[in-house]
Amino acid sequence: MRFALPLVLLGGALLAHPHEAPSLWVDLEVKAREVLLTVSAEVSSLGAWGLEPGVLVEPMDDATRTSALSRAAEHFRTANAVAIDGIRALPTGRALKMPQDDKGIDLYGYLSFTFAYACEERPRRVALHWDDFAGALWQEQVVVPGLVKVHPQVDTFGMTPQEPEFTWHAPVEGRVAPRAERGGRGGGGPARVPVVSIGLALMAVAGLVVARRRPWGVRLAGAGALLIGALLLRDYAWSAPVERPSHAQAAEIFRTLQANLYAAFDAPSEEGIYDLLAASVEPQAIDPIYVEICESLILRQQGGAVATIERIEPVETIVDFPTPGGLHFEAKWKWRVHCAVSHWGHVHRRINEYEALFRVAHDDRAWRIRGLEVIDRKRIDLE
Repeated sequence: MRFALPLVLLGGALLAHPHEAPSLWVDLEVKAREVLLTVSAEVSSLGAWGLEPGVLVEPMDDATRTSALSRAAEHFRTANAVAIDGIRALPTGRALKMPQDDKGIDLYGYLSFTFAYACEERPRRVALHWDDFAGALWQEQVVVPGLVKVHPQVDTFGMTPQEPEFTWHAPVEGRVAPRAERGGRGGGGPARVPVVSIGLALMAVAGLVVARRRPWGVRLAGAGALLIGALLLRDYAWSAPVERPSHAQAAEIFRTLQANLYAAFDAPSEEGIYDLLAASVEPQAIDPIYVEICESLILRQQGGAVATIERIEPVETIVDFPTPGGLHFEAKWKWRVHCAVSHWGHVHRRINEYEALFRVAHDDRAWRIRGLEVIDRKRIDLE
């Protein structure tokens, strides 16, 4: 499985982790029915937007915040155009707050304005054109760095006076995660044979042969009724019994399931992720596992920083059977997630180490994860 997501960098200068934030940066988030543009800038530079920097000091009262957001939205109706599928979209002010760095520390002297651009269907192409680069200096370059977020993916981009427009194109639909449902001793799902349907189909054929003295209409009607019954009852099947796997077999089953969890996040949409998780997770556990894996382990966002997976490093897997003879087991898994952390339009590396207890059970069709309990997590900064 390939976990690395494409990262379009602005050049070697942006690979370093700067100590200071850019004077201006943008976050573009593409959602199902809207596009969100968050522009973060030094308060001292906001006079170009028709705002009064002297009153934009946190904490602001509600009236000042509402007025500032409205005037900023009015400015973006004529400047810095956003086009969705080739059609110019107009912004609505959504939020105004103080941004943070990747450790969640407030950046005083900065403000973040979020604008919403509505659309009738999921966008296929979003273009952002930047007009004014006055004061847009970072790492000795005139550049407006940015992130484009399309859950669960993230990419970096930059706009310069020479290349003032960024265009996002919808990705090709993600691949389907492998399913752990194959038969085998202690493996996935049991062999399922539709014996009722087979029996009815054989009776239909035999009826045509044996009842030769009956009129053809009667014979065909009887055979047709049996065949229709065979079709309707095709899901009633005899299943070969599933045996409890050995420790080695259980470890292999779990490795397939945990790979499926991460493979599901290759899907280009939240709906697609849920559909793929259903292949390896019991229905009642999908929501909590999605939240834990996605929000806590993979895509935890702090101060606008987004972590994307480059590599999974297994450390230790311990399998245990809590009750004798049952078709369920527990797997204590320790692993490291090598991430690329993106914020302010640049990327640096980080390793997150986790330990969790997974509960796995057979549901009469396949082995699936029934629950997850995180035991420990820690972050290792490499830069």
